[in-house]
Amino acid sequence: MSGVGPVELANNAFGQGISVTPIQLITAFSAVANDGMLMEPRIAKKVIDDEGNTVHEFQPRKVRQVISRETSATMRQILEFAIAPTASSYIPGYKVAGKTGTAQKAEGGVYVSGKFVSSFCGFAPANDPKVSVLVVIDEPGGEHHFGGIIAAPVARSIIYDTLRYMDVKPQYTAEEQELMQKPLVKVPEVRNMPLKDAIKELAKSKLKYSVEAEYEHNMDSTILDQTPKPGADINEGSIVILNAKPVQ
Repeated sequence: MSGVGPVELANNAFGQGISVTPIQLITAFSAVANDGMLMEPRIAKKVIDDEGNTVHEFQPRKVRQVISRETSATMRQILEFAIAPTASSYIPGYKVAGKTGTAQKAEGGVYVSGKFVSSFCGFAPANDPKVSVLVVIDEPGGEHHFGGIIAAPVARSIIYDTLRYMDVKPQYTAEEQELMQKPLVKVPEVRNMPLKDAIKELAKSKLKYSVEAEYEHNMDSTILDQTPKPGADINEGSIVILNAKPVQ
């Protein structure tokens, strides 16, 4: 690439020094989901008049093959593996493929300290994609700004509700089916507790937990948020995702 030196090339490797629009990003992800075929993005399906008659319908239009079908299949598998059962975008019965993003904001040609853009982009089901979703949260407030904590849970809700609306039937793995046979329990309130106490409280309800690696051994970290929320009915042995902050 012309104009790209060694510093720019290194920055590009971890996502700095480049920018894309939301429509460019989700169009690229959709090409991965669509066997490598880039489709022209549309913002409307059709135009109807006051009486409900279709005036014009916008048909899908292929642009070009941007990656091979083989590369597309490999990328779908990689993006599916990125969504582990402990991820906040994981949906039992639906294979979600995606990636989180956490970007520093640039203003006046420099990155601004403390300003971020959190995102999640993905599609589902990974083995037969029906919907692609992009969630972008500009300058999230609060203690966290990571895409996996801020944007991924929003995307999970959108994907789940959309697939149900489209009547896409879930396909549970053997592990998920086994988990679903266990009794339902209510998720306890563990927010604002130290991590060590939250773990004990979840264990009382026979629930597991997941927390960011940096807090795993910091038992005095305070729980800021949890997924699912308190009062939700989930199966025994399910994982509750904990978002923590270090002790000041």
